Amino acid sequence: MTAPRTLLFVPATDKKRVQKASTLDVDVVILDLEDSIPPADKNKARGVLLEQVSSLKSAEIPVYVRVNAPFSLMQKDIHAALEAGANGLIVPKIESAAMLDSVAEFVAGNGAQSTRVMGLVETARGVARLPEIVGHKLLSLIAIGDEDLATDLGVDPASETIVAVKTALVPLAVANGVLPIGTAAKLSDFGDRNAFEEGCRRARAWGMCGTLCIHPVQVEIAQRIYAPTQQEIEWALTIVAASEASSGKGALGLDGQMIDAPILARAQRLLATNPEKVVRVKEP
Repeated sequence: MTAPRTLLFVPATDKKRVQKASTLDVDVVILDLEDSIPPADKNKARGVLLEQVSSLKSAEIPVYVRVNAPFSLMQKDIHAALEAGANGLIVPKIESAAMLDSVAEFVAGNGAQSTRVMGLVETARGVARLPEIVGHKLLSLIAIGDEDLATDLGVDPASETIVAVKTALVPLAVANGVLPIGTAAKLSDFGDRNAFEEGCRRARAWGMCGTLCIHPVQVEIAQRIYAPTQQEIEWALTIVAASEASSGKGALGLDGQMIDAPILARAQRLLATNPEKVVRVKEP
């Protein structure tokens, strides 16, 4: 699957914000049934999913739904999301593979085998079981829930403890074919654009594919930062062209840089995952 760079949370009951989201350059809109919806409004939120999902899909924007935990509360949400035609689910507070087994069985029972599922790990217990969670076949994407995890650990969401968890997540995700999503910035501080931009730069350098967003201003920043620059695209094109010109003779030198198999593979992957950026072939 193509990695989304921006996934924007919107309360499922807020029609104005859903309408605003439909005008943005956003990869995924997440209709939230969890934290942004008071307990008394949960049924109402489920009831408007069909209308909200249809509105966003008519704008050709993929729609995920964040459901409630624990699993006993989650089932009504999943059923409503699938009935509404959501493209994916966001499953919060995952603490074990067994929890994902229950979700997978319920999703399959509702005839939605191809629905994408993103997991949120938000507790110390979940972090302790990251390998088994990330290795579950149900997941397509994975992220750390900063605020909840920070509260559980008694640290700041931007602390090095949270950063360490996120950096450890990347190789686990890649090894299991799951897309790692995240930023080093505090999502709640959406007014600090510079901090968010720097946090996205750091996370992209770790290997994160994109980030969750809670405000439209974060979407524009994240789209720009997680996308490769034109300089990076030209570097990749040059590497691939040089390799092709050498007829695959193995390692070679170009402008003082050794080009071997790992470097070529990195260049090829960058071009393959960003076809919209490839506008020309640069000769070596």
